Amino acid sequence: MNYNNALHPKAFIPKIILGSLLYGLFKTAYKKGDLLVLNYHSTPEWLMPEFEKQIVFFANLFEIVDPSFLENFYLKRNFVSGTKPFLLFTFDDGLKN
Repeated sequence: MNYNNALHPKAFIPKIILGSLLYGLFKTAYKKGDLLVLNYHSTPEWLMPEFEKQIVFFANLFEIVDPSFLENFYLKRNFVSGTKPFLLFTFDDGLKN
């Protein structure tokens, strides 16, 4: 994602630089069949356009799953491995911060 002064405080700049460096060196640490859980703490309505961009970005790299997927994933029942790593979005507090 791109740095946006309106969305990110300047304290995020070192984090963005380090993340970009690690991605440049190692690309992705996730392989087919892995599960990544991404927690969003706040999803206010005014950030929905940015959130939609993130979903498109992640959908290109991951197979997005819902919570019902977890039982079969962890118990390895009726489990079919996808062609990409799996991604589950979780939301803490919904639209509140």
